[in-house]
This record gives sequence, structure tokens and C-alpha cells, in this order.
Amino acid sequence: MDTGEDEKLLGNERGGLARFPVSGQSGASGRNEQMRSILKAALVEFIATTFFVMIGVTSVRSNYYADAIPGENVNVEAVALTHGFMIFLLVSITGHVSGGHINPAVTFGLFLSGEIGLIRLALYWIGQMLGGILGAAFALGLSNDLFSIQYGVHNPADSTVIYNGQAMVVEMFTTCMLVLTVHVAAVDSKGPKALTPLCIGMAVAAGILATGRITGGSMNPARSFGPAFISLNALAKHSDLYPSVSSHAYWHDFWKAQWIYIFGPLFGGAVASLIYRFLLSSERRPLPHVHEPVSN
Repeated sequence: MDTGEDEKLLGNERGGLARFPVSGQSGASGRNEQMRSILKAALVEFIATTFFVMIGVTSVRSNYYADAIPGENVNVEAVALTHGFMIFLLVSITGHVSGGHINPAVTFGLFLSGEIGLIRLALYWIGQMLGGILGAAFALGLSNDLFSIQYGVHNPADSTVIYNGQAMVVEMFTTCMLVLTVHVAAVDSKGPKALTPLCIGMAVAAGILATGRITGGSMNPARSFGPAFISLNALAKHSDLYPSVSSHAYWHDFWKAQWIYIFGPLFGGAVASLIYRFLLSSERRPLPHVHEPVSN
């Protein structure tokens, strides 16, 4: 990759919590160091997302009551607190290395805000989505019941409660709140830096408390995709035990709503980046420009 291509893809990245350390060197050595830093950070995102999804899915299964009234068979309060606490811990642990995104929608919002470059966006997304899959696989491995993984799969409530289009808007708004919290608390120069992990964890918990019985309160494509992917693959491999999973209708019903949990959070991250840039930022910021040279 030549120097010009380096500059286009790396962008003018700035350091800090929710962002990452930036190399102080210039030239080829600085770019090489920055690439090593990005790869290390992407690996950290992979590990953090693995822990987050594993604990998140396990918390849903542990707080699922099969004999309860339909729609009220999950202790949403316990699930919300578990997810919020995990984000609080993981952002505290990984923020100094990767920024503690642990969410493709957060990464996307920071990219649109001009905080990170295209290479970091792509590698973080890969790490986060693979972490979601591995975390769900670990959660499945903690139980002998193949159907238990389904408790951690996000699907909206039935159409008597909410339509799929409405569910996507719900996910967009809750994710927008989350990504705005990341921008203001972690990125902005006047944000409450010491409270950043707590603020982000509270945003996640609040989103789940508000929408857990409606959409599941995902706000995170990796959190939704991993369990859905593992659930279908695990059940398909044991179709002799569960003949219904081999039918086209079952597969279609299982996946038909997953687009909500991809596009809703990504749209929410995009809206949050615009609101922050034009209304909430304490600094005047240029429009996102991935062609700027790497910081010296």
C-alpha cells in the first residue's frame, strides 16, 4: 500500500477514550505503528465482544421462565442490569486500547463523525461480528439444551404489539441515544471522562429496560447476529432431533426480522453522529474526510 492509499484509509484519527491511542511518529514508521495499533485494537474488540455476547445471552437464559405468561417470561430488569454492567466493565478495561466500542453501530457513528478511519472501521466490524458469533457459541456450550441459545436471539414482539418497521425505528432511537452518549461522554473535550464507562453502561441498561419486551433491546448488530447465526447452525446440525428446524418456514421465520437489528442500530449511529456534530459538539468540526493525512 503506497503512502497516498495509507492516508485515505487510515484517516486523520484522534486518540482518546472511545477512540484509541494514536502514534506520535511520522512517515512510514508512524503508519506501520498505527497499523499494528489498529490490529491490536481490533483483536481487543473481538475479545470484548465475545465476553459481552456470552454473558448477555447467558443472562437471558438464566432469567427465562418457561411457565410464565407469554411476553413476561424474561426478567428484563436482570437482563438490562447484566448488559449494562458488562458494558461498564468492558469499556473500563478496553477503552485505553481500542476505545471500548464493542458495537458496530458505535464504530459506525464514530467513523461518520470523523473520529476513526476506514481501515479501523472495517477491522473493528470484523472483530465485533466474529466476537458475537464466538460469544454465542460459548453461551450454547454452557448448556445441554440446544434450544437454550434461542432465548438470546432478538426478535420483535408479535404484530399485535409492534410491526417490524416500528421495531426498526425503536432500535434506531435507542441506539441513537447510546451513540450520542458515547460521543458526548467519551469523545467531546468537555465530556465527563471519568464517568464515561458508567454513562455508556447506563445507556445500554436504559435501552433494554425501555424496549426489552418490544424488540429485545439490542442496539448492537453483533449482539443480535451472533446468537441468530449460532442458533440456526446448531439446530440444523441436529435436525434429526428437531425435525421442524429443517423446514423452510422455520428458517424464514427465524431470520425474517434480523434486518431490524442490523439497519436500525446503524441508522441510529448515523443520526447520532449528525446530532453530535451539528448540535452537541463543543468544538467546530469539519465534515468527515478520510483523505486527511495521518496525525503526526
